[in-house]
Amino acid sequence: MAILIEPLVPIFCDDIRTETSGKLLLIGTYTGPVVVESFPASLTLRCVVISSVSGEGRSEISFVVNVFDLESDEPVNSIATKIAIESLPDAAGTGARVFLQLPEFTADVDGPTSISIAVDRNEDGLELVGGIEVWDSGQV
Repeated sequence: MAILIEPLVPIFCDDIRTETSGKLLLIGTYTGPVVVESFPASLTLRCVVISSVSGEGRSEISFVVNVFDLESDEPVNSIATKIAIESLPDAAGTGARVFLQLPEFTADVDGPTSISIAVDRNEDGLELVGGIEVWDSGQV
């Protein structure tokens, strides 16, 4: 049986740290839009994608981070990454929840922006997992 990875929801934050005890710390977690003082701005963000994993073996999943200018709907940046995962003990068939950490990414933005996370399904194309918007303090 192959391993199945189903991305559920992304969580955006400023930093991710792992304690020696194994605890994952998400620092500066965003619950709404990212608010910058003014544009242009340079953002460095981190993201974890809560995913359901079942089955046995090893697999890879490809994510794409897309940054779009909201005013022109033009792409500003796109970053692709692959994450390898192995089945977890006692997870076969259970749909265990895991945090998949995407690499840190930087976006230089000149105005209101949308950052989206999509999973690359190869022949089936990109499937949106979720995203976040970037506003300036005057939009709040």
